[in-house]
Amino acid sequence: MEVRNEEVRIERTGKPALRFDGQVVAQSNGHWAGGREQNRWHDLRLYRTDGGQWVLHIEYSTYWEGELEHVWAEQVADVRQALASYDPCQVLVGAGASIEKAKHWVARRYDEQVRELLSGVRDADEVIK
Repeated sequence: MEVRNEEVRIERTGKPALRFDGQVVAQSNGHWAGGREQNRWHDLRLYRTDGGQWVLHIEYSTYWEGELEHVWAEQVADVRQALASYDPCQVLVGAGASIEKAKHWVARRYDEQVRELLSGVRDADEVIK
């Protein structure tokens, strides 16, 4: 059975919307983790375009007062590199020990989501020869 690609349009923070024909090949939703609803989380999606390119879409959502949601999406040549260079804590707001604890949790959860996202994408495996 042939999978049909769809037109995807992603509205990004601080940039024009990104539009392409493709399909989601992997995703990880972070709203629930450890059996609990999170008050800060990322949703990750990896697309394959009609032309065979990768598009990585990372969306940050928050219930914290004073923090803004953030959407990042780009065509990437190296999915692993793009995931590694993205700072999941860049938009967290606060000071002191509580924000450091939050940054630690958000970064750990993001790392787990990267594992989830890449676990089913053979084309994104790191291969040693």
